[in-house]
Amino acid sequence: MEPWFEKVLETHGRGKVHLAMDILYDIVDEMLLSAESGKVDEFLQGVDIPVTPTVLLVGILTITLRAWDSLPSRKLFFEAAKAELDKRGEPEATLKGLDKWRL
Repeated sequence: MEPWFEKVLETHGRGKVHLAMDILYDIVDEMLLSAESGKVDEFLQGVDIPVTPTVLLVGILTITLRAWDSLPSRKLFFEAAKAELDKRGEPEATLKGLDKWRL
């Protein structure tokens, strides 16, 4: 797991959900804008989905949506996140529209 994402999880765990999302979005957005999709793809592979809160899973899928075609691991990440959210009893609509490759 990326050290910066550990900070995101810790921040979320302290109840600072908006700050955690800001950190996540800022870092992933910067990597994507810097043409570092390989790093983002590696990040997706390393996320411990069962311990990642729902809001962060949705956030990861949201921030990576525009780069879906340059992130080979995103489809597997989506499927694993969907399976985890199903286990958690989250509504199916939670991920609606975030499976871009299906369009």
